[in-house]
Amino acid sequence: MLASVDDELLERARKAVASGVFARPAPPAVLNLSVALWQVETWWAGTALQHRRLSEATSPAHAMADVSMLVLALRNLLRAAYLAEKACPDGRIRAAILRFEARLPGLTEIRDVLEHFDEYAEGSGRFQKREPDQPPGNLIPRVALPPGGFLLKVGPHVLGAGATGLASDDLARTVIQALREALAGSKG
Repeated sequence: MLASVDDELLERARKAVASGVFARPAPPAVLNLSVALWQVETWWAGTALQHRRLSEATSPAHAMADVSMLVLALRNLLRAAYLAEKACPDGRIRAAILRFEARLPGLTEIRDVLEHFDEYAEGSGRFQKREPDQPPGNLIPRVALPPGGFLLKVGPHVLGAGATGLASDDLARTVIQALREALAGSKG
């Protein structure tokens, strides 16, 4: 999947540059659809890259670095889907967002703990403030590398390779299809 996603994105970029699309101003609605499409494709590619890197992880430190980048890519993929929903109020996008959030509960909190590790080390993280009864050390991210995947545990939340891959693929494919259809309709 990774090579085809990368190859497709590169080919589309080459065609766009050759067509002079960057020289023509786009109407705002088309621009919003295009930006949303670009962001969904970009962050979906980011999730694919991190899944591949995690499949090759050889140490907990390597895995922790890559799973941190995967969580960032997953969260930004979700943000791009929200942008897409604003630009293209299609029921399929809303349904895909809901499926993604159901498959990856706690993603926002996990990202917050990973990104603001310094605040959590000092006991002043946002999640700690909302749930002050968390046992000491409960929010320390832990990663495991079972055969064929990874597991990340942060507080009560656990992410695994199967759920993150399925969630990101479903969300991205659904949103991309809806956006491409909307873009095709806006040009005709």
